[in-house]
Amino acid sequence: MENFNINFGKFFLFSFLILSSCSSYNKHIVNNEKNNLIILDYWKTKKSYIKKYSLFNIEKRKTKYQNIEAFTVLPIIDDIPFKLYLEEADNAYLPNKYIEYEGKVFFWKDESAKRDENFINYINKKQLLDSTYLKFQMGLINEEEIKDIVSNIDESIEGVSYLFCKQSNTKINKKIISNKYFDPSDKRLKLDCN
Repeated sequence: MENFNINFGKFFLFSFLILSSCSSYNKHIVNNEKNNLIILDYWKTKKSYIKKYSLFNIEKRKTKYQNIEAFTVLPIIDDIPFKLYLEEADNAYLPNKYIEYEGKVFFWKDESAKRDENFINYINKKQLLDSTYLKFQMGLINEEEIKDIVSNIDESIEGVSYLFCKQSNTKINKKIISNKYFDPSDKRLKLDCN
C-alpha cells in the first residue's frame, strides 16, 4: 500500500489562504480535508496540467468496496463546461462547490449540499455556463436557435484517482494515475483499511 505524507504546514497555509481569500467565495469553501489533500497532491503530481489548464473537476467515484472513498481529478478542457437545464434531475452532474487556488479553480459536487444562486452566478460570471437548453425549455428561444453542445474528449489526458479509507480524512491511502477508465469493481480500488 502506498502512503503519501502531506506536509501539514503547507496544508494549513493552503487552508488559511483559501479561507481568507475573498468573503464572497467563503460560502463555497467547505471544511473538506480530503479535497484539500487532493488539490495539494494534484498540484505536485500534475504540474504540466496545472500550467496548461485553469479548471479542474474532482469527481467522487463509485466503488464496490464499502470501506473506501475514491475521487478522480481531471482538467476541464471544454470552453463552456457546465450546462444548465430547467429540470433539476437534468442538472445531476453540475457541481455545487469550488475552491480557487493560485488562479486555478477546482469544482466538485457535494451531495449533502444544494446548489445555490451564488454558485450559479459565479460560474455564469466566469462564462462557464451554457444555458441554451434552459432557455429553450422556458420558451425563450426556438429549436432552430439551439447550437449543438459538443464536449471535448482527449483520451491522452491522465486522471489522478485518490483513495481514502473511510475512517481517515488526513491521509491519501493510494493514488492511481491513468488515462483509462476503471469501473467500480476494479481491483486497483481495493485497500486494506484495517
